[in-house]
Amino acid sequence: MASQIDHKKLRCQTVNIMQYIRLIFYIFLSFFLNACTVITYELRNKLAQIENSAPCEIIFTLNLQSIYSTNSFGEQSHEIEKIKKIKENYVSNTLNTLTNLDCSAKQTANITESNFSINVSRQLQLSALPQEWLTGLSFGLILSWGTKYAQYVFTFSHHDSGASYSYTIDQNHYSHLMLFPVSWITFFTADEHSAYTKALKNFMKSF
Repeated sequence: MASQIDHKKLRCQTVNIMQYIRLIFYIFLSFFLNACTVITYELRNKLAQIENSAPCEIIFTLNLQSIYSTNSFGEQSHEIEKIKKIKENYVSNTLNTLTNLDCSAKQTANITESNFSINVSRQLQLSALPQEWLTGLSFGLILSWGTKYAQYVFTFSHHDSGASYSYTIDQNHYSHLMLFPVSWITFFTADEHSAYTKALKNFMKSF
């Protein structure tokens, strides 16, 4: 009887150890992939621009939705404090961008006082692309690339002119061992606020 109990304990311990090793292995692969991956953001569907757009006065509202998802845990929302911080950064970016375009700008919470509406949708897929696991399992020897579509969608509406447009931001991934020395450039090429600035400038110069 004691022998059977000891055998069961040993089997349970072995299973736990294997699960722990598997978890460590997946974590290692995840860090390895990040270290060998370059990410760029691509702004799709730009509008034609007017070279000499006039100065403007903008009173805007900004609405934000932010969710993230993984293959293991599905779709989840960011915490309220996190969303508040993200929104504050977008408001600040909007004010700076409009000021640089020679526009006077201020935010309002009352939509009836505004003449400009902004909607920011962040739908982040955090899991690796299927082909990226080939790069990880081969320790970087197999090159992979792919796109996570519509990670960000920025919608701008100018009430006075009736102009309204949505910009989609795709996330391009390139993974290979040779990219390890230059993977740090992702900090500059995968900047959502830079992509947002480009989209807002493009819209403001389109009417």
